[in-house]
Amino acid sequence: MGHYPAKQRYWGAVARDYNRWRLSSPLRRYIWEREFRVLERIAREQLCPHSTILDAPTGTGRIVPLFRSLGHKVTGVDISLDMLRMQFSQLGNLSCGLVRGDCEVLPFADGAFDYVISLRFMGHVPPEVRSRVLQEFKRVARKGLIVAFPVVQSITKLKFKLGNLRYRLVNGKPRCWWPATPSSLPSELNTAGLRVANELKLLGPFSQIVFLHLTAVEPRHASAHAFGHPAHMASV
Repeated sequence: MGHYPAKQRYWGAVARDYNRWRLSSPLRRYIWEREFRVLERIAREQLCPHSTILDAPTGTGRIVPLFRSLGHKVTGVDISLDMLRMQFSQLGNLSCGLVRGDCEVLPFADGAFDYVISLRFMGHVPPEVRSRVLQEFKRVARKGLIVAFPVVQSITKLKFKLGNLRYRLVNGKPRCWWPATPSSLPSELNTAGLRVANELKLLGPFSQIVFLHLTAVEPRHASAHAFGHPAHMASV
């Protein structure tokens, strides 16, 4: 299995303060709210009613109440016991079924869920590991995946470089963040045997995060065109 910093990061104080940090500035609060709006739209327009969902990794379970309120049954998996404990302490009976596990080797049977939903994760995972994660998600999901994918395009390249520079100045080391590009993403999805059914950009043309509704490609159709021509959804 892969070894990357995020596997060891979300423990202790990081887990305890995760939600507080995500809401610590007007910009972070704005992005948090837009993520919920995007997810609610996806859930209403693209997911079958009363679906079973795997939230991977689930973290503090911030999306769990939303999907439960829409009638879906949610299970959460995370490698960090501290994040799972924080979810239970914050949500109590509203928390989902919680399982400790690695997204590279999920402890679930083939087709155990209708959908896998994954937020704020893919950028932490090196591309060679990301393909294995996507294949695992596809293995346990009967109907598809909803994945928030970081994609650096020409219009956001400067923002990405400035973010890396700021991180290095503050922390004294490079940022371990691996976004895809418009040219690399089709290859990654093709390797995992996935195609884009729909996409929705979090912040329109200025977004570094694209929500992708992915479905499996039949082996005989797998090709460099796995990214296909998705039915683009306007930003909410």
